Amino acid sequence: MKFEEVYEIKELIGKGSFAEVKKCVNRKTSQLFAVKEIHYEDAEHREKVENESEVRSILIIRFPVGLKVSS
Repeated sequence: MKFEEVYEIKELIGKGSFAEVKKCVNRKTSQLFAVKEIHYEDAEHREKVENESEVRSILIIRFPVGLKVSS
């Protein structure tokens, strides 16, 4: 199932050098989420980004947060 089938993407909340944070809504439950979409240029860039502590921290947080990764 595609991300966009489950969530409706709303406005841009913030933008960094390799990611954007967007507000989205679960289509079924209407629950609001903030989703961080990370853009990778290539495999080497992906490895560099994943080694950043920010990404590792996001994966550990246990509250409603979405993480969408794209190449």
